[in-house]
Amino acid sequence: MFRLKHLVCFFLSAISLIGHVHPSDDLHFQHRSYEDLTRWLKNVSAENPNLTSFYTIGQSVEKRELWVLRLTENAQAERAIGRPMFKWVANMHGDETVGRAMVILLGEYLIKMYGKDDRVTALLNTTEIHLMPSMNPDGFAASKEGMCNSLNDFRGRNNRNGVDLNRNFPDQFDQVRGDFLEYLTGGRQKETLLMMSWISSQPFVLSGNLHGGAVVASYPFDDTGGPDEEGIESPTPDNKLFVSLAKLYANNHGLMKNDIKCEEGDHFPGGITNGAHWYNVNGGMQDFNYLHSNCYEVTFELSCCKYPLSKELASEWIKNKEAMLAFMEATNWGVKGIIRSSSDSKGIDGAHITVQGNAHLISTTKRGEYWRLLLPGEYIIIASAPGHNPETKRVLVTRERPSVLDFSLESTTNFPEKSLKKEKMKPEVGLAVKPAPTKLDTPVLIHHNQKALFEEFLMLTKNYPTITRLYSIGKSVKGNDLYVLEISDNPGAHELGEPEVKMVANMHGNEVVGREILITLAHWLCSNYGVNDTASMIVNSTRLHLMPSMNPDGYESSSQYSQDSMEGRNNANNVDLNRNFPDQYQDVNKLSKAEPETAAVIEWTKSYPFVLSANLHGGSVVANYPFDGQAPGQVSGQPNYAPDDAVFQHLAHLYAGKNPAMTRGPDCKLREKEIFHNGTVNGASWYSVYGGMQDWNYVFQDCFELTFELSCNKYPLERDLPKYWSENKESLLAFIQEVHIGLNGFVFDKNGQAVLGSYIEVDGIDHVTRVTSNGEYWRLLVPGSYLITAYAPGYQSEPVVVKLEGKVNLNFTLEMDNLVKWSNETDFNVVENMSPMFSYLKNVGIEGILVNLERLFEGNAEYDKVGAGVDLIKIGHEAQLPSEKLQILLIGGLQPNEPLGREILIRFARHLLVGASKDDAKIKDLLSRANFIIVPGADPQFEIVQSACQPETRGFSTQSQQTGKIIRTLIADNDVDFVISIGSGGYYFEAPQNCSSNQRKFFKNLEKNFKMFHKVFSKTNEFCKKERYNNELTPDIIFSSYSVPMVSVHLGCCLYPPPNQVPFLWRHNLKGLLNLVSASLQGITGRVMDDEGTPLREAKVVVVGSSAKVSFSANEAIFRTILPTGVYKLTVTVPSYPEKSIAVTVSPGRLANINFSMGRPRKADLKTQNWLNSLVTNYPSIATLIRNEQFKDLRLSFTSLDNLMTPCTALIFRCTSEPCMSQEAAKGIVENIAQKFINIKQEGSLLQATSIHFLPWQKDTTIASDEDILQWVEIHRPLFVIYLNDKISPGINIPKVSYGGRSSNPDIFKNAVMLINSNTTTVPTVEPESFANAINSRIETMTFEFGVNGQFNSSLLQSLVAFQADFGVTVIIMDDVKDLILQTAKLEIRSHSLNLTVQPSRGLFWRPLPRGEYAFFASAPNYLTLVHDFKLLTEGHETVVLRLVADRTFFGISTMSLIFICGLVVLGTATVSVLRTAIKYKKAKGRQRQTNALLRHNGDIALSKYVDSESDESSSS
Repeated sequence: MFRLKHLVCFFLSAISLIGHVHPSDDLHFQHRSYEDLTRWLKNVSAENPNLTSFYTIGQSVEKRELWVLRLTENAQAERAIGRPMFKWVANMHGDETVGRAMVILLGEYLIKMYGKDDRVTALLNTTEIHLMPSMNPDGFAASKEGMCNSLNDFRGRNNRNGVDLNRNFPDQFDQVRGDFLEYLTGGRQKETLLMMSWISSQPFVLSGNLHGGAVVASYPFDDTGGPDEEGIESPTPDNKLFVSLAKLYANNHGLMKNDIKCEEGDHFPGGITNGAHWYNVNGGMQDFNYLHSNCYEVTFELSCCKYPLSKELASEWIKNKEAMLAFMEATNWGVKGIIRSSSDSKGIDGAHITVQGNAHLISTTKRGEYWRLLLPGEYIIIASAPGHNPETKRVLVTRERPSVLDFSLESTTNFPEKSLKKEKMKPEVGLAVKPAPTKLDTPVLIHHNQKALFEEFLMLTKNYPTITRLYSIGKSVKGNDLYVLEISDNPGAHELGEPEVKMVANMHGNEVVGREILITLAHWLCSNYGVNDTASMIVNSTRLHLMPSMNPDGYESSSQYSQDSMEGRNNANNVDLNRNFPDQYQDVNKLSKAEPETAAVIEWTKSYPFVLSANLHGGSVVANYPFDGQAPGQVSGQPNYAPDDAVFQHLAHLYAGKNPAMTRGPDCKLREKEIFHNGTVNGASWYSVYGGMQDWNYVFQDCFELTFELSCNKYPLERDLPKYWSENKESLLAFIQEVHIGLNGFVFDKNGQAVLGSYIEVDGIDHVTRVTSNGEYWRLLVPGSYLITAYAPGYQSEPVVVKLEGKVNLNFTLEMDNLVKWSNETDFNVVENMSPMFSYLKNVGIEGILVNLERLFEGNAEYDKVGAGVDLIKIGHEAQLPSEKLQILLIGGLQPNEPLGREILIRFARHLLVGASKDDAKIKDLLSRANFIIVPGADPQFEIVQSACQPETRGFSTQSQQTGKIIRTLIADNDVDFVISIGSGGYYFEAPQNCSSNQRKFFKNLEKNFKMFHKVFSKTNEFCKKERYNNELTPDIIFSSYSVPMVSVHLGCCLYPPPNQVPFLWRHNLKGLLNLVSASLQGITGRVMDDEGTPLREAKVVVVGSSAKVSFSANEAIFRTILPTGVYKLTVTVPSYPEKSIAVTVSPGRLANINFSMGRPRKADLKTQNWLNSLVTNYPSIATLIRNEQFKDLRLSFTSLDNLMTPCTALIFRCTSEPCMSQEAAKGIVENIAQKFINIKQEGSLLQATSIHFLPWQKDTTIASDEDILQWVEIHRPLFVIYLNDKISPGINIPKVSYGGRSSNPDIFKNAVMLINSNTTTVPTVEPESFANAINSRIETMTFEFGVNGQFNSSLLQSLVAFQADFGVTVIIMDDVKDLILQTAKLEIRSHSLNLTVQPSRGLFWRPLPRGEYAFFASAPNYLTLVHDFKLLTEGHETVVLRLVADRTFFGISTMSLIFICGLVVLGTATVSVLRTAIKYKKAKGRQRQTNALLRHNGDIALSKYVDSESDESSSS
């Protein structure tokens, strides 16, 4: 890489030097040291005082100055009003030095050419240019000339502390935690802080940041806020302007526009790139300029080599000179002017300029100046300022010169009607406050009555007029004012983007601690403003409203003696104000009339954009969070959590955690039973409150309010008040600052106007945030990843994925939503699909819609019903829906509490049918390839589930288990090829995982196709996924059970999204759903025919080496299969035809169509067929000719038993020539077996317990093919297979097969080999390609291959075929009464050397066993277990019949269980009886001892002796 970069640099230098250095460019082409630079700056400033001055913005870590050279006409004077400022900043990375040299050379050039060159002269007369050659002088000093790449430890690139300065600025996607001022300054490098101050304090308009290591112009934004990925653009609202500025430099540069590739992977078409598209830079200076000042900055990478030799600087100057001049001239693009106040004609500091359709704001200077860079065109400009009416003007912008547009804004007074401040206010921006008193204003904590409270607040407004305002929101029942003190750096006016907080106390008149704490809080904030960072941050960034008393009448009627009484609690009408608000669980028509105090607070809360609120109470010590009321169906004491429970719990724990009394728990003597975990409690779990202010704020006004109980004593003595202030001070300050957590921003239309009626939604949280009339919003959230969407009627919604760790600013620009146009272009103008939705369709509604669709689109739709009321519709080109096409099953509502799929699939059905009726090409293509079976509501239990966004559990209900059976039935009955399920509970795509790598690629491609156009999926792989709590119909389960591929698409965090979102979700997902369906129709289809084109309906198609399901239409002999991309071998077999194979390539999204012509049929082996038929005629009681799909086989068995019910032996004989010796051998064996068993019909004989099958196999005839035989073996699973082959030499081929000790097959093998060895001496070596090995690879069995070419051992073959009759035990398990074989029975065989559990094949079981004693344990469902002892005395065959007795049930309890329960009851009764007898005896004996003692004490010795003896007798007895 190092050599490559040197070669590129050399090549570029050679090309650039084809030109020559102009005489005017006779400059100092050499890298200057820091000392040389300092001397040069001093010299040029001294020599050119009218044109230059130089200054420093501060020192680096190693105390080197960050020098700046200022160039402009009349440089020693103050900047001329209206003259824009430009800056070049270079050498941010100390080892990137070309930019440093270019800035110095530019300074030389401008000084030299001023007055000589018209262009340079005009530039300096109209623009103030600031040149900073080195932002990182320490890094430059540590770098080495000639080093093209940074050192491994980045020494030189980074500053002295090893920090990359271009990753050290505040970033728009930073997660702000805690103190905002600390965030801005904490952890920043010295050079960074100096640059931040310089950029923010100077009205720069345009800037260039010069770097090295590439050749490209990179424009903002540099960061996406998402994962560190390349290729994702992050455009600013001024993206077109930035692109033009970048192109301006690249096109005027010697080489940049040629897409220079310094490193592998570099690709910059036209020489420009969006920063984030190249790679993510978090904390870059370029973005900081745009977001935190009026300055537009572009980064220019000037050379492949970062620190080239000085001799190369001349060529670099030639390449960059024209580009640098042209870029500086762009400072005068656009519009400029002054915004003045009509009241005094002075410029307004901090006024805003907005371009309609662009969300970026420009602020004015202290003199009211502004510059707004714009491309040529006509614009609408809006000027606004606090305390003034906005003004709008239209302007035409050209490239020749800046347009001048001044504004004169009319001054207004912006105060609520009830404000107590009568004088006009002039809102001010900044820290222009009255100096704090030398002695901080600390009030004496006393109880304030209404008059004292008013005077206290009035005094604060007089002492701190620039940060306070006193007003009243209304009056109480008795006419007392409800005072509020506002504390803000701009009191009386709402500042755009600044959140508002309210704190209300004394709602219950006798709970007074909060009242006095708020008065003290007001004093503390005012007196500490400008002195204490926390106080200053709160006042500057938050508008705070303090209401010490909501119930002044109640306060006046209470006293210090009402410490825990009801005296003064209610208002003057004796109404509890905290039960007087509208409630989510109460009928609004049954609400009591709002009290004056309640009505005033409601109106007040509606008038201000309050984000956070505290309600201060007394009587306990705890932080109480919503909800306060129980939902219908909840029981007393059960918690009721709000959708934003995470935020509420965070706020509650924050407050309690900083309050020592709250943390350790209340010590309230009258409430000793109250226990709160960590000082917090959910209101409903404590006690229910309906009509409370806390819940009303959140539910009805989107204001997060918590209730803080501050003291056990509601009305404590004055001497205790300081303690309560001390306990709550830090909690209150921390709580106020939490208004800044989460998200905030603006929602504008493309014209820069607020979108009225818009709201913000967090997916997965069932609570919306309203946007103010100014377009502002604040959304409190705890750290995490969220999907945020801005909605507005008539506008397109914009979902954004945000990773939140603190505070994030997120703005939305919404475009008008032309639903008619979208629906007409994309959804065939199906009005029903985009109609507003207020509730989900019930099951009967779905039925009605599907029935109506069948009626309207009779030729393409067929309504049906399956299972317990599950409706479906089949969609295809014809009503009969032939199965020759792929069958796609789409399922919605698989989970009853995920109804989104129901609505999406109803709309999808409409879309397909209307599109087909309009002959839409894409829909016609889909329906030509597939039929669609759409089941919108798979689980009818939808109507009884709770409509919860995040229920406590997620998964199948009892009814849903039945739904699983319905889906499986649909898959089987409709021969389904692919399944798509639509759900919610996250944004994720689910596909089978237990599959081959090729199949996983296929599913990955489907996922890619779905996500391609999706606004959320395109940005994330998985989001807000809910965990499952039990088994579901997952893609893995369906794929493993049916070999049918299935994918599940989940379309929203909320399991049960609000119904009004469904039209938006349909719109967002239609393209993805169509893409998914189209991409899934990939694989192979075809037809199997003879030479004349006649369908061969008995054909069988296999994809070799794949488990893929191949569906076959017997009607037209059409096959179909869905396959991943790749090359496959297809094998086709048809009875009477030779087998055929072909290689087929499957391409993405394509169905390969293959037609098989099988040629001419093979000649039938009539000789074999006649022989088989004759055997059936001769032995009708035991011989049956069984027709398989491709051939017939002969079965010897008693015909009362089905062949699949019995263990069997298979004898396969193959003929390849005449005469066929293997057939002759088979004939002899059949005759022998038939003669032996024809008259033996007793229970348990060989042909009752087993069956013997004879399979003819002859190449090039209609008998059978290799695969036919192997498939028969797989179906019937014979215990023995004897394969007679007339090709190999006489002998026996015994395959080597491992049985893993799982059965007694090794015993069979052992005995069979003994039998073979006693009859023959020829045992050939195993042939790997033998057919015997092919059989053994399919199933676990014994296969012996006999060569009978010219001779065979007849007695040996007969012995092996009848092996089961001569060796082993047959067990039959039957019902004792009904005489039926129990097909579900289970058998355990135990002995000293064997412990075996088997599932007999439908009640019949054969097993070879050596002589010995055995115990058989037979069981079956609903039968009593039978234990049977058995002795096997000979090596011959034995039959055992086990008859089981039915286990009767009583009330659903089995007999054995009932006996066990009764035994327990009897045992328990006996135990109790014994215990009672023992206790009685013990008590009687105690009484006798007491009597004896009493008699002895009274002297009646004779009687005492009698009693003693009697007692002894009783004891002995």
